[in-house]
Amino acid sequence: MALALGGIALIGVAHRVADQQAQDLMALHEDIDIIRISIERSLAPLQFPVDVPLSLAQRARSLGELDRAKRSAEQLVQRSTRARLETFYQASDYQLPRGAATLAQAIAEQRAAIKNALHHADPGHKLALQAGVRKLRTQVNTLDDALATHFVQRRNGLYRLHALMMASVAALGAVGLWLLQREQGRRHRAANVLRLREDQLLALVAAVPDVVALLDANGRVLASSSTRPEWALGHSSAASPMPLSEILPRTLCDAVLGKIQSCIDDKRVSAFEYQREINSQAISFDSRLSPLRGRQQVVWVSWDITARRQSERRAKVLGSHYNFLSHVNQAIVWIRDADSLLQRICAIATQHGDFSYAWFASRMPGQFALHAQHMVRANDAIDHTQHVSVLLEHPDSPLHSSFLGSDVLCLNLAEQPATTAWQAHLLRMGLAGLVLIAIRSDHSDSAPTLGLLVLHSRDIDAYDDEHRALLEEIAGDTSYALGRIRRDEERQQMARRVRLHAAALDATRDGVMVTNPQGIVLSVNGAFSQITGIAERDAVGNISFLRQTLEASGYSLEGIETALQTQGFWKGELLGRLPSGRMHTLALTVSRVVADDRAEESRVVVFSDLTQQREDEARLRRVAQFDPLTGLPNRSSLLSRLEHALPLAEQHHSIVALLYVDLDSFRTVNDSLGHHQGDELLRQVALRLSEQTPPGCTLARLGGDEFVVLAEDLRNNQSAMQLARDLHNSLRQRIDIVGAEPVYLQASIGICLYPEIQGAASILIRNAELAMFEAKRAGRNAIRFFTNAMGAAAVQRLAVETRLRRAIAQGEFVLHYQPLWDLCDDRLVGLEALVRLDQPSLPHLGPADFIPVLEQIGQIETLGDWVTREACRQARAWLDAGWDFGIMAVNLSPVEVARHPVEQRIRSALQESGLAAERIEVEITESGLMEQGDRAEEFLRRLHALGVRIAIDDFGTGYSSLAYLRRFPVNKLKIDRSFVAELTTDERNARLVDSMLQLGISLGIEVLAEGVETAAQASHLRDHGCKTIQGYFISPPLPADQVWARYGCT
Repeated sequence: MALALGGIALIGVAHRVADQQAQDLMALHEDIDIIRISIERSLAPLQFPVDVPLSLAQRARSLGELDRAKRSAEQLVQRSTRARLETFYQASDYQLPRGAATLAQAIAEQRAAIKNALHHADPGHKLALQAGVRKLRTQVNTLDDALATHFVQRRNGLYRLHALMMASVAALGAVGLWLLQREQGRRHRAANVLRLREDQLLALVAAVPDVVALLDANGRVLASSSTRPEWALGHSSAASPMPLSEILPRTLCDAVLGKIQSCIDDKRVSAFEYQREINSQAISFDSRLSPLRGRQQVVWVSWDITARRQSERRAKVLGSHYNFLSHVNQAIVWIRDADSLLQRICAIATQHGDFSYAWFASRMPGQFALHAQHMVRANDAIDHTQHVSVLLEHPDSPLHSSFLGSDVLCLNLAEQPATTAWQAHLLRMGLAGLVLIAIRSDHSDSAPTLGLLVLHSRDIDAYDDEHRALLEEIAGDTSYALGRIRRDEERQQMARRVRLHAAALDATRDGVMVTNPQGIVLSVNGAFSQITGIAERDAVGNISFLRQTLEASGYSLEGIETALQTQGFWKGELLGRLPSGRMHTLALTVSRVVADDRAEESRVVVFSDLTQQREDEARLRRVAQFDPLTGLPNRSSLLSRLEHALPLAEQHHSIVALLYVDLDSFRTVNDSLGHHQGDELLRQVALRLSEQTPPGCTLARLGGDEFVVLAEDLRNNQSAMQLARDLHNSLRQRIDIVGAEPVYLQASIGICLYPEIQGAASILIRNAELAMFEAKRAGRNAIRFFTNAMGAAAVQRLAVETRLRRAIAQGEFVLHYQPLWDLCDDRLVGLEALVRLDQPSLPHLGPADFIPVLEQIGQIETLGDWVTREACRQARAWLDAGWDFGIMAVNLSPVEVARHPVEQRIRSALQESGLAAERIEVEITESGLMEQGDRAEEFLRRLHALGVRIAIDDFGTGYSSLAYLRRFPVNKLKIDRSFVAELTTDERNARLVDSMLQLGISLGIEVLAEGVETAAQASHLRDHGCKTIQGYFISPPLPADQVWARYGCT
């Protein structure tokens, strides 16, 4: 019956196949029609004149029709291929798909050609496109012919199929009865096999380790089995499958779902590992996903590999520690420096020991605080060492306790509650593992701990006793190596000390001799032979020469030996003749040396040759008391003699006179002669004064051109005056110097008499000097006696000097600035820097008062240097603030010009401030310039070479000369205020001022009038050609802030 039904079914299938083929042929024909129509439509835009390029819309329309034709051609390929597979094989069945594929390729090429023809106006190009479309027409026609042929063949095939179906139905009826019986037997046998396989599969699933589950594509557990209940993937059934999202953590679930989808799509077994936290314990699984053929399901099998991974981890860590130990031992063999060894061990720990950080913590001697050294990090570790300072500074850090604990401490911070800041910080950095290895000074448990080798790792789960033993071995080997290095260094240091002592003994300038108690020489050094002239071979083995020399000098050998026995040493100084025949002064030190076993005793004799030292001391004593240039007593010797003479004068009721002699204008003479001839002149002066100094008197030189005569035992003042006149007259005589013109000198002499003037020796000398200054103030070449009135003036002058010295030291000078004004343009053209003393709590002291004092005490150069630098600094500050004030004028004292390298000072001030040289104007008084004589022109030209402006101050008060004005590089003349003051009241003064103005105009030199205080003075000067003025009529000198407020802000 089944076969009959099968026959009927075959007939029905044959009819259905025939209908289906008819429908397929109609669909193929429709596809060809669509292709033909689309090709014709794509040709339409190409029919326009060939010289017109395709527009975007035309190209889009052609491309769209060709895309439609191409899709239809590809669909035709699929349908014709399916039609061929569903029918009996015929040769024409291949022609249609191949033709359709060729047509699809041609359409794609034509589409690409049109796409590239957007901007082409080439007629040949458009004609080529039209030819391509015509070629497509031909291919469509050919394809249509192939479809017709295919249709005829399919119709004939259907006729044959009907005949075959009828024959088959008859055959099936005959065979059906036979097959029925056979099928029943086969089904019985298959049921038995299925029951057997089901039993085997259940047994196999029960024997699979750990976890097995059946899942669908959505990750729902259809069936599950596990060796341990807590590992099971839920309790699912076919009626209510449980999704993995309810069983696994989200991250793991998403990963497994991805694996399931890949396994089903690729139809391949997928292997992977994962971890699950079960009962607060991380379990590692190795798993496989196998797809079920023909179903959207997979079988997931998992094995517990936690123990295997731990073993692998332990083996890896153990291997790295063995590698660590091996490289440490290699470093111990080759490195001989403690710091280098510790640095290398830290590097080995990160390179071979599987540690992220390694460093050494140690304590300085006598300190509790720990210090970090030799920090090394692994290549993949973050460059961050904050955890080091956290461990060092935290009081609960294990570093402090480990100095007193075991050799190795291993901590897994992840297994401990993070109750301290250092634990939390290390865990945040991912450094859960901490190993502390105590490094001792030697391989001994009792040896002190030098420091801790601190090792950081991500974890230390795999550490056990074997690992700890390896780390302890590293600690022991390192401690042994450090002890060996220390012992080697001590031996080397001892050897160096021995060599150094030997070299020092041989190199010392002191003679060294070792003898036995009987005086037999055992050894000597090189200095012994140099001092005594006795060779080593002649000295060793013989009696020491010192025994005879000591006895000859009056020393008792018994007394020396007694001192050696009681004190262990003896010292003395020996003056005697050595075997070389020369007289020497020797400082001797004899020491008694006893061996450790007290079986041997010797004497070490060290002697220094003091001969040269004693001679030098004698020369120094003379230098300390006498002037090296003239050979006269110096100030120290004079004080000593004066202190000795004063009590004698009291005792004998006599007079002591001090005559203070100072040469007038000696500096000028000395500068003209030169250093060598100037010294010769002083020696000649000393000789002249010595000739006039009576016997029993002392002539001393205090320095420079200052001499003092100490005359003792005088009976009256006239004796002192006569002596002063004799000295005075002797110096007036011509002095001849080899290689120079004859010199004529004058001197100012001050006299102080004792006991008429009371005081200590130094006060009396000071009083004589004050009298000399009074003689100079009287016109020089004079003689003056000291009076108490001079003392009061000196006190006042000393107070002024002290006040000025303090002002310079404490910076109590300030600069005020007075405007230089252009009368024609009525504007500021410059400022003059004027120094003022800023001591509001003391009486006023003006520049006319303090500048001469500063010149006399040698402080004018210091003040002048400060004025120049401050003026340049302030000028630069104003320019930086945007105020162009013009020029800055600074004054030079005549003393500065004579004594100080002014050009170097100005150059330095300009460089420090960054001010241009043309901004500075240097003012020099006319008289001060003329004092320089022939040096004046050279000095001005050096200043001019710096680029600064030069002004002659106080013009008209000195040597106003057309000759020097024509030679000197002068930029400005400043008419002195004394002429301007009487300009409008004294006709003679007015004519002088007019002459000065005309002189400046004729020489092309700018002229400025100082001290202008009235409008009438200003008007007169403007009318007579004076362009620039300065004075209170414009403004008094003002501090810098007031100058800025009045002129700079506008």
